[in-house]
Amino acid sequence: MAAVVTLKNISKFYHTENGETEALRNVDFTVDEKEFVSIIGPSGCGKSTVLSIIAGLEEKSGGTINIKSKGENSRIGYMLQQDHLFPWLTVRQNAFLGLDIRKERNFESENRVDMLLDRYGLNEFKNKYPCELSGGMRQRAALIRTLAINPSVLLLDEPFSALDYQTRLSVSDDIHSIIKEENKTAILVTHDISEAISMSDRIIVLSKRPAIVKNIYNIKLSGETSPIMRRKAPEFSSYFQALWEELNSLE
Repeated sequence: MAAVVTLKNISKFYHTENGETEALRNVDFTVDEKEFVSIIGPSGCGKSTVLSIIAGLEEKSGGTINIKSKGENSRIGYMLQQDHLFPWLTVRQNAFLGLDIRKERNFESENRVDMLLDRYGLNEFKNKYPCELSGGMRQRAALIRTLAINPSVLLLDEPFSALDYQTRLSVSDDIHSIIKEENKTAILVTHDISEAISMSDRIIVLSKRPAIVKNIYNIKLSGETSPIMRRKAPEFSSYFQALWEELNSLE
């Protein structure tokens, strides 16, 4: 399967009054079409910086990034820790936000948003305001807003970290299901090893700063495909132990 995202020798330096800090050093990896990849590593190693560089929100200091798409434009969808839904807009109005900014709202795109709201259980809440939704519903609404612009790649930066544990499990199941049903390529940054194993096709382990790609794990779990059920797979504990030991060795 062809690579949709290719990072080659990505470096990042921050310049401060105290001198130069190297955050990333020759970071190389690819993400294939429809693949779900997670990035884990020690706290502060630069996981979110990698996403910001892919999204074009931060400039890289060196290296190359290539993002391919079947369409004319390669679009990046970005979900952050907070859903950032505007409280004065309804769920449906929030879902149109990206389209409005791009001036791409039309009959066809409105129908697509309404279809997504209906397909993923928010149709009866589309005229509600964010304060009237549960945390899980808000994250689904945020994902639908992201999907509305039809991105070729989804970047997920700790999107479940603000949720309580039980809601987090349920929402990660929902989000994973939606991404797979919509045939999207996704890159998740998380500090949760279990979350990474349960959701991913591959896991990229970054070292402490300056971050390099320390290891890449191909995740093969037998049985069900949903994240919650994947946690019950017999191979799950072996992956967890290996990743736990690797991360501890990087501290």
